Amino acid sequence: MMLQAPPYPRRLRDRRQRATAAQSRYRARLKANEVIAPVVVTLEIIELLLTLGWLSMDVSEDHRQIGAAITALLRDAAKHR
Repeated sequence: MMLQAPPYPRRLRDRRQRATAAQSRYRARLKANEVIAPVVVTLEIIELLLTLGWLSMDVSEDHRQIGAAITALLRDAAKHR
């Protein structure tokens, strides 16, 4: 009977890799003077993004696309102030 190594080392390696990647993203954001801020988004905000053309209807339910649209809108507003 052959003994098999337990499956947990792969999980630990994967967790370490995710943590390393997250730390790298965090350091890159710090270097770029960026922060991640949670934002409560209402239907009115989504409608505004759609109306202004920052968000398309086909991705209007994707939280990542909504976040990207809000980021783009704010960056554009900051450039033109």
